[in-house]
Amino acid sequence: MEAQAANGEIERAVEALAGGGVVALPTDTFYCLAACAINADAARRVFAAKRRGASGALPVLIAEPSDVMRYAVNLTESQQNAVRVLGDLFWPGALTLVLGRSPAVPAEVTAGGDTVALRVPDAPVVRDVVRRLGAAVTGTSANLSGRPPAVTAAQVREAFGDRIDAVVDGGTTPGGAPSTVLDLTTPRPRILRAGAISREALAEALGTSGAGP
Repeated sequence: MEAQAANGEIERAVEALAGGGVVALPTDTFYCLAACAINADAARRVFAAKRRGASGALPVLIAEPSDVMRYAVNLTESQQNAVRVLGDLFWPGALTLVLGRSPAVPAEVTAGGDTVALRVPDAPVVRDVVRRLGAAVTGTSANLSGRPPAVTAAQVREAFGDRIDAVVDGGTTPGGAPSTVLDLTTPRPRILRAGAISREALAEALGTSGAGP
C-alpha cells in the first residue's frame, strides 16, 4: 500500500488532468502515467511521454465497480454476472477486465480497438483522483518504452522530467506481478496476460461449468 500522499499534490494532479495533462500516480503495483481517459489529446500525450508508438491500448483505472457501466457497453447477461462476481472478489485489486468499449472512451485510448481494459486498483490515491476528476484515468506503467516500471517518485522524475505535468509521491510501490488481464468479450473468458490473480482463482470464481478461463 502506498504511503499517504500530500493533499496538495493530489489537488495539483487533478487540476493537471482536468486540463489534459499527464501525471504519475502510485498504484498497487507500480507508478502509472495517468491522463483523463475520455480525452483523446491527453491519451496521445501519454504515448509521447513514454516515447512509444500508439499501437497498444492503454488500461483504464476506475474508482468503483459500478463505474464499469460508464466505460463499457453492450454487456450480455453473462458478462454482467462475471463483472459482478469478479468485482466482488478481486476489486479493488490486480484484475483487469476487457469489455466492449463505450463511445465515451476515445479510440486513442484503445488503439482503435472496440474493447476497453478496466480495473479498480487497490490504490487509494488513484481512486481519490478519479473521484475528484469525475472521470477514469489511464493506468499504463510509468516507464520509457523498454525500461522497467518505476516504483518510486524519484524514478519517475528521473525518467520523465518536465515531460509530464505532476508526480504524486506515494512512497515506494509494491512492484511485483502486474494485474491479470481477463477478456470477457470472447465466448469463454480468456486470460490475455497472466498476473497476480491466478487462473485457478478465476476459474473457481466463475465456476467450473465451462465459464472459467
